[in-house]
Amino acid sequence: MIDLLDSDTNEYETNTGIREELSFSTEIDYSCVHPPEQTSWQLPVLYQFNAQGNEVLWQIGWNMSQLVILFGRCGGALQTDMRSVETNTSGRTLEQQALQEAKFRYKKKYDEGYRPRVDSLMSSLLPKAMLANEYSKDKSKLVFPVIVQPKLDGKRILAHMLDHNNVGLRSRSGKSQCNFQRVRDELAKFFTYLPAGCHLDGELYKHGVRFESLSSIFSKKTEVHPRENELTYYIFDIIVPDRITSLSYLERYTLIVNSFNAMLSDGINPSNIQILQGALATSHEDVKKYHDECVQNLFEGAMLKKLNHGVKSAMMKDSIYKPSRCNNMLKVKNFISEEGIIVEVVQGTGREEGLAIFKLQDVRGNVFPVRPSGTFDQRRVWYENSSRLIGQQYTFRYFELGVNGVPRFPTGITFRNYE
Repeated sequence: MIDLLDSDTNEYETNTGIREELSFSTEIDYSCVHPPEQTSWQLPVLYQFNAQGNEVLWQIGWNMSQLVILFGRCGGALQTDMRSVETNTSGRTLEQQALQEAKFRYKKKYDEGYRPRVDSLMSSLLPKAMLANEYSKDKSKLVFPVIVQPKLDGKRILAHMLDHNNVGLRSRSGKSQCNFQRVRDELAKFFTYLPAGCHLDGELYKHGVRFESLSSIFSKKTEVHPRENELTYYIFDIIVPDRITSLSYLERYTLIVNSFNAMLSDGINPSNIQILQGALATSHEDVKKYHDECVQNLFEGAMLKKLNHGVKSAMMKDSIYKPSRCNNMLKVKNFISEEGIIVEVVQGTGREEGLAIFKLQDVRGNVFPVRPSGTFDQRRVWYENSSRLIGQQYTFRYFELGVNGVPRFPTGITFRNYE
């Protein structure tokens, strides 16, 4: 396993007292949940900071005939989108149907991380996850050695302290994760060994369990799933906000391991949090060998982190934690995963007659059939309820793009609705 550490000391000040950190509400505030009929109205303005650090806004309202959506960059030219509303068999009036659809769109933006201004400013202080680009032996510029770790097919979770006893869990998109109290309790103890105000980055996962089974555990909002405590939170990175641009991955990993070992030395032995182990790779051949071993051991692939230890300061930027998709972290897979939009559900042929086949539209605008992952019974239910699936995001994987730009050999993985 990994052997990166040559020091028992921890240069970072740990925190053993009560933490005071900003948190933000996860309750949706509909200031206009019961607008008077026959009048126009607007729901509260929502704000978000985009990847460029600019504050953007979004608002939806009703002008007595159409839904009006206002969006764009604060201080810039705003755009307007008009959406017609039609009554249906629900028995709701046109105005009631408009409110229903407005609340649905409002909640969708809320789930994407948009907040009213005060909450938006607070949530923007919560770092976003660093996302990986694809590794390529020919295109990836690497300074060896690098660290390689198994690629887990679970749910990416960032954790931070809300106060001295409570830990907040959020997805990579910033949406709060419910339940997992045992993980929270163990993390609360671990945080006392880490710098105040830091955030942990990891994955909730159980090896050997299909992602479809795990996603049913993640999606529980109120009652606790009976298998929840079977999952482990594997920690593979840390964000120290006041040093985010100066800590290399070697330093961050050293900090995690030293702090975890200090906790173990104090007799605290958690059962549901672990440090994700890995190995050093000194060449592209080592990367491929490690990846193949991961696949043989039923992992999804491998992840590569740049160490850039001892290199020129100008190259240190390739090893810091970047809260966006970047080349500082690379995923090593023989296949490519993407999200597409379900635009149509058709039935299969032969023994799969009556079973759902999804027609997906990818980011390039291609539309193609994908056989979804699931039992025959589940796929039959999807086909019989196909109207409910249109517009949903679905994750699929493929080997490569064909000469016409369409994914070759696409296969379905799961709905991207567990966050």
